[in-house]
Amino acid sequence: MTVLIHDSRHASTDAAEVALMGHTRAANSVWWAPQCVHTLVSTGFDGNVLVWDTRRPASPVATYATREMKRLFPVQFLGDDHVVVGVDGALLVYDMKSHAVKSRGDLGYEADTLLMEEAGLVVAHRQTLSWFRFD
Repeated sequence: MTVLIHDSRHASTDAAEVALMGHTRAANSVWWAPQCVHTLVSTGFDGNVLVWDTRRPASPVATYATREMKRLFPVQFLGDDHVVVGVDGALLVYDMKSHAVKSRGDLGYEADTLLMEEAGLVVAHRQTLSWFRFD
């Protein structure tokens, strides 16, 4: 499946499009990195979380395969180099430069929403809210 990106600032459709092909089933969310206009994360019903550099669209720069397929994996960026993803009943901190999992913490529930704040991270699932503080 393909994630198609169009830059509406360009008049020509062909020149402004980037096709990211990496998911084997439909992509269900795309998240732009706030500090880097060329980096985005896509998640899909294939259970994959893919990190992309739009300047090199031939393949993802990093892939994390989960054991589940769900409607949406909550994603938040942590600084310039890390992404936090709620997958497999855990919070995963992934280093986008080294392509390595830096931390994985079991939640005991599936994260539905992540909200990054200056001092920490809020994780929500149905009637449960968890706060993770950064020190």
